[in-house]
Amino acid sequence: MESRDFVVVPAKGHFTVGYFLILPRQHEPSFASITSPDLTDQWWKLYVALAQRVKNILGPMMFFEHGSIFGGGYAGNTIEHAHLHVVPAKTDLVLSVVDDGRPTRRIPSLEFLSQFCRPYHLICRNEGGFYVADVSEEMESQYLRRLLYRQLYPDRNDDGWDWRRHCHEDRLRSTLELVKT
Repeated sequence: MESRDFVVVPAKGHFTVGYFLILPRQHEPSFASITSPDLTDQWWKLYVALAQRVKNILGPMMFFEHGSIFGGGYAGNTIEHAHLHVVPAKTDLVLSVVDDGRPTRRIPSLEFLSQFCRPYHLICRNEGGFYVADVSEEMESQYLRRLLYRQLYPDRNDDGWDWRRHCHEDRLRSTLELVKT
């Protein structure tokens, strides 16, 4: 799936079937830096189309972002290029962030992201609602991926969340089959 300015790709190292990324074709450090209504409309429509397609097979979808800013770099990520993680999940990532002691607040719409001048974590619950959590320099890399992995696989005590170490080729193949049909 794609639009003029965005593309949807299976996530590298995705630990569950149906895990995708939405990426802008031009460099942006985060989705907060995408302020054009046309661009926001494009990626939102891609998300909705993808969520509808995958939801029919795998259930509710949610998304999150480790949002950095130019020169910021410490948003729990190492890739300083905007990318939304779109994942089928019946869990509540917001509750995990709150339980972890991170200040979290609901924002009324995605337009409020442009007001952030510091790194952030964005979560869109699968039933709706946008939440932003504060980020600190001491946070672990791939923070939200870690939390989601622990929710989806509570009996595992491993680093399957780490895209650098685990490709999860079987899940990648299954995800590619999903979008082929």
